[in-house]
Amino acid sequence: MSDTEDNKNVNPGADPSQEQPDLSGLGTFDFTPDWAKGSPEDGLKRYRGERFSDDREDRRDDRRGGGPRKSFGERKPFGERKPFGERKQFGDRKPFGERKQFGDRKPFDRGPKFRREDAPRFAPPPAPLECEVRVLPEQKALGSIIRKIQTSYRAFPLKDIAYLFLDNPASCLVRVSPPKGGTLDVWQCKHCGMPALSEEEVVAHVLAAHMPDYYERVELDCEPPKGNFSCVAKCGLSGEIIGPPNLHDFNARLHDLMRRRYPSMGEDEFRSHIVMLRDPESIEEWRKSATKKTVYRRKNANAPEAAAAQAEGSESPAATDAAPALERDQAELEFRRTVLPTLVTKPKSLVTTAQAALKTPSRPLLFAIRDALRKEERFPASLFFALRGAFHHRKLEFFRANEPRGQEFVTAVKFAPLDSQHAIPVLTAIVKFVENHPGITISALVPAICAGDDSMRDEVVKNLSILIERGHLVAFHDDQLQIPSEHPPYRRLPKNKKPGEEPSTQAEPAAEAPAAETPAAESAAEAAPAEASAAEPAPAAEPAPAEVPAAEPATEAPAAEPAQDTTEKSE
Repeated sequence: MSDTEDNKNVNPGADPSQEQPDLSGLGTFDFTPDWAKGSPEDGLKRYRGERFSDDREDRRDDRRGGGPRKSFGERKPFGERKPFGERKQFGDRKPFGERKQFGDRKPFDRGPKFRREDAPRFAPPPAPLECEVRVLPEQKALGSIIRKIQTSYRAFPLKDIAYLFLDNPASCLVRVSPPKGGTLDVWQCKHCGMPALSEEEVVAHVLAAHMPDYYERVELDCEPPKGNFSCVAKCGLSGEIIGPPNLHDFNARLHDLMRRRYPSMGEDEFRSHIVMLRDPESIEEWRKSATKKTVYRRKNANAPEAAAAQAEGSESPAATDAAPALERDQAELEFRRTVLPTLVTKPKSLVTTAQAALKTPSRPLLFAIRDALRKEERFPASLFFALRGAFHHRKLEFFRANEPRGQEFVTAVKFAPLDSQHAIPVLTAIVKFVENHPGITISALVPAICAGDDSMRDEVVKNLSILIERGHLVAFHDDQLQIPSEHPPYRRLPKNKKPGEEPSTQAEPAAEAPAAETPAAESAAEAAPAEASAAEPAPAAEPAPAEVPAAEPATEAPAAEPAQDTTEKSE
């Protein structure tokens, strides 16, 4: 029996819930902290006494060591510390060489979220090509300029003629030769002169650029393909439908589209842009477009039969009978077997136009040619020597304006002063007027001498032409006139001032005629003898001692500008 039951039995009338607890042991219910007990005046007095009491200095001395100081904790005295010699020396530590090397460490990985497997990786720049590159004038363009100089009797600046070639890449030749004692493997297309450092690059160029010159594309009507096709391939770049992947000529169609539209793109990259269409509308659209078939026929394939038939007096055979229709693969195979060997050559020294050379797919060769052309644009030294040799071979005359180191000019006339005692008055009057007005243009000279009399105009123009052709007057390319001397003064006219148009037969600027007659890029087989005839006359000009020291490239460019200033001051 429990104690509760015993209590109930002892005092059955008492209720435990009505009993009062004994709280005498809890003390008072005042929860105020000790520092807050008492009146406010006592607290203020106590805190003021602690801060401003008289024993302030004593407590400060205690903190300085004069008295007992309350320590923060038990500290070891300095003498009981471990001496420095017993500590672990640097040599006892793990040497650096035994540590884990950088290559053995786990590489930093940001996780698959930040990893890009298809990130572009730039190829390193190619090594410079060891070769010698010379820039030379093209023969036909050079011939047109020489004819212009010989027929106009004007004096043209040699520097402007050189830049005229550089401005037109089709009239400028590039000669690439191996260094002394070295070799250079280079291949070239005979049709356009495009060079490359490998035979594969030239073959790819010939197939893409020159196969249409020998084979023509013909579209023939055919029946649409039969069968069940679940999908068709479509080019995502051009939007052209290629056909179903299970078609027998699918690869041929794909290569043909890639060759026509994207010749510089790789096959794997082109295939990544192909999209498969499975809707019935796209499949039906392809069926309708598949009623045309593209075939290739050889051009002029029936030329021998036509010539024989014409000689016998019979009708020439039809082109369709002589040239069978071929698929793309068949036509390319025939082209490789019959035509390609005649279009690819391996020359010992490459000679081609700058226009064709800049189209090369070989990066080292392209960079070498670009560097040579940029060097010539800064100062055309190679063109200077080639032009000077060719002009000497054609018996043209050279002189320098303003001073011995001034700008160099070329002309077809040998200058000689006019003998005024044995000349007619009109010629003497013209020469005297030019002597009194140096640098006057033809458009200003003719009206000044005529003095409003139009009947004298034709006679003055005729006599002026005689003086220029015989070298009694120096006529520059911009129609300025000067008296013959060892260094005739020349001042470049402003760009907005144009020479006169009265004597239109002889006052044409020099830069217009060569540009009109400059031919397009010719084949490398014709370019090689052209370069030889243009550059080999240079040794013939060596016996001329007066021209060699004055033709140094280092003195050509800076000498032209001071010469113009001296002329303006003298005027």
